[in-house]
Amino acid sequence: MNSKTEFLYRTIGMNIKRIRKENKLGQQGLADKISLSRSSLSNIETGTYQPSIITIYEIAEALNCKLNQLLPSIERFKVYENIEDEFKEAYNNIPQEVSPKAFKFIEDLIKKESK
Repeated sequence: MNSKTEFLYRTIGMNIKRIRKENKLGQQGLADKISLSRSSLSNIETGTYQPSIITIYEIAEALNCKLNQLLPSIERFKVYENIEDEFKEAYNNIPQEVSPKAFKFIEDLIKKESK
């Protein structure tokens, strides 16, 4: 899976999780509404599973939201394209002795963003 596809599915998953929580709905509750296992929904929310467009539509319907609320905006997607190249260049310039700390910092940011 290429990085743009990964970004797309991670964003969809984060948006599903956010809207689900806004609706005070647990994973099992949403999974039951769309006849999906809780673990499959969890994998969708983390971006590790690529749901079909039908499943994404069913999730949007179950969450009572518009399909486009689950997708990244075009602006965010364009920003992502530029950031990826800039990040790769910046990372390649990090001294080797610092790179483990950089990875830890990035992991912490990702965890914070996904909450």
